[in-house]
Amino acid sequence: MLLLVQYTDTIQIYHMNNLDLFSEFRLRVKILDSNWCSSDRLFIQFGDFSVKVYDVNFNVNFDYGQLMAPNLFNLNQKETNLFKLKTLVFDRLYQNKLNDLSQEFNSSELIKILSERFKNSSHNLIDQFAYTSAIINMNGFETKFWTLVCYLTDDKKDSDERKFRKTLGYSSFVIDSSEFISKEIEMLNLYREKIENQQLNSLLRDFILANQLDSAFNLLMDSDPINENYTNNLIKACLMASVKNSDENSNAKTSIKLVATNLIANGMIYDGVELLCLIGLVFDACRYLQDNNEWEKAAWLARMRLSEIEQQEILKRWSEYLISNTINRKESAIFLLLSCKAYWKVLEILTDTNYIQLTFLFFHHLICNKIIEIGENIKFDQEKNFAEQISNQIELIENSLHQAIAKKIVNNFLEFRKLLDF
Repeated sequence: MLLLVQYTDTIQIYHMNNLDLFSEFRLRVKILDSNWCSSDRLFIQFGDFSVKVYDVNFNVNFDYGQLMAPNLFNLNQKETNLFKLKTLVFDRLYQNKLNDLSQEFNSSELIKILSERFKNSSHNLIDQFAYTSAIINMNGFETKFWTLVCYLTDDKKDSDERKFRKTLGYSSFVIDSSEFISKEIEMLNLYREKIENQQLNSLLRDFILANQLDSAFNLLMDSDPINENYTNNLIKACLMASVKNSDENSNAKTSIKLVATNLIANGMIYDGVELLCLIGLVFDACRYLQDNNEWEKAAWLARMRLSEIEQQEILKRWSEYLISNTINRKESAIFLLLSCKAYWKVLEILTDTNYIQLTFLFFHHLICNKIIEIGENIKFDQEKNFAEQISNQIELIENSLHQAIAKKIVNNFLEFRKLLDF
């Protein structure tokens, strides 16, 4: 058995039994990633984002760099600072001076691709950020962030030109509720055709939670008589039919709520949640799921059944859990808060990350498009430097918390530019 060890500019392969060095590969280009393709083949992704497949003696088997995309970056330079290149590209897009980049970096192919893409005036700045981030492909978070911002602020979500789904995912909690519900019900009906007996309870539960009671009833009535849960399934079908046809304020629903809370208190969480959903107490069901660490299922249920305001309350509570010190999943929390349009909270979290340029550009976008309010007395001249203008007027921001966030964003960005010698 062989062990693969990756360094910044070196790959080593060792024998696992005695840790003797089997082979070594040194080069002057930065190595971004490597892994095994098979027991005697490995791939290496280089600093120019090309991918090559080698055998264990580092003989090239295949070069995917030429197959997949043109070489966007200059590899002849001893040191190609790809982070600075990415930062410069975004900076020039922000200043509408993309063509100036060809004089600063030998990256004519990249400039050609971006210029061709953005010659159509229908591409707004956020659209450009999303596409550029995907092309340069240095950070998955940035790509998804700009794509989500573009999705949330775009009126053409259903256009063939918009392919947000590929990045946001088909079961993403951040997409539009109606679209989410449609896709989830479509998937449930697809699963129903493929269902095995051991998966019946899981599918039945989702039909009930999604308020697809007719489908749940039919699924119960189709139970196999030899199934050990056959009798219970038919009794549950009777319960569903009676609840569906009962009066909104009937005593039966009060009794069902009592039974549901007892079930949850005794560890039978989903049995209790099903009953709560049957009598319309969906928000309570979501809170019980969250209290029992079923955060993702609570978000799914909220998206399927709750109003937008109630959804946001559930998602915001989840985001608070994600940014807690014990979990520390700030990037996931940012996406949830973006979908809730809690933009100041997103900015506050971003200021404690290393995404300094992204935070500033997002802040600029929110202000220039009047998505967030910072004060009636603050004025901007589109022809002048935004960072300097906001820096001189920060004290005029009315909300003290927002003022502190804005100050930190601008100060971080000015220090960032100074550090990179822009």
